[in-house]
Amino acid sequence: IRSGRGNSGLIFTQWLEGVLSACCFGEATQCHIKISQETIAVALQEGYLRARNAVTKPKEGTMLSVMRRLAEIHSNKNEQLSVATDDQNLNQLSRKIEEEIIKSVKETVPKMEELTGVPIADAGAVGFAIFMDSILTKLRRDSSIIQELSSLFDEWLQFDYLSVRLVPRILERSDSYCMQCTIESETLNLDELTKKLAALGDSLQVSRNPPSYRIHIHSDNPDQVLAVLFEGDHDITDIHIENIKEQVQEQIKLRMRMTSQ
Repeated sequence: IRSGRGNSGLIFTQWLEGVLSACCFGEATQCHIKISQETIAVALQEGYLRARNAVTKPKEGTMLSVMRRLAEIHSNKNEQLSVATDDQNLNQLSRKIEEEIIKSVKETVPKMEELTGVPIADAGAVGFAIFMDSILTKLRRDSSIIQELSSLFDEWLQFDYLSVRLVPRILERSDSYCMQCTIESETLNLDELTKKLAALGDSLQVSRNPPSYRIHIHSDNPDQVLAVLFEGDHDITDIHIENIKEQVQEQIKLRMRMTSQ
């Protein structure tokens, strides 16, 4: 969980931890991954549950929506797939995963427009789709995710579109700082800590792998957040405090230099 950075990074690391916990066997230092239709289906469900539990205020139209759709492939909410272990049925499951990713990423566009006023796909969902494209390509040597979503990827690369439509929304944010840290504790009262932090900002996420916890929050009051974090008797490491607005402005300057060359 230490490797997770930002909203999507922490959600993704929790998803990946859940997936691996469901399909790995053997000693922790020599973990082997079992690939079967049943195992993958269970892993997708466990991955979503872990990712969902890390977010205090989950919203539809984000990468969580894509993860949820994959978790529902074997539930009553979606078409049931026959349980089998041969390559043909494993390929059937991977095709279904691909279809659900493409569909659900496209569905983030109207959801993001409702949340931000900008009709663009959720960045975390797009990143997750790219990762899954690599996994499916490894499983069956082909995937159409990148091709089917290429227009959404292109929009993220268009400087004028981003600078005119999306950047002003970000610069209007009230929570200016992105804060992250890792807590090591055997006795952490996570509910109490979460309640205190929730009053100081937004986008609060807690990745859990006891006794390690990764905290992420957006806040205008980094000093107050740090004061709460250091209240308890625990070790805090990997502290990162970044000014979101300054990051956006730096990206604008970088893109302007790139487009002028």
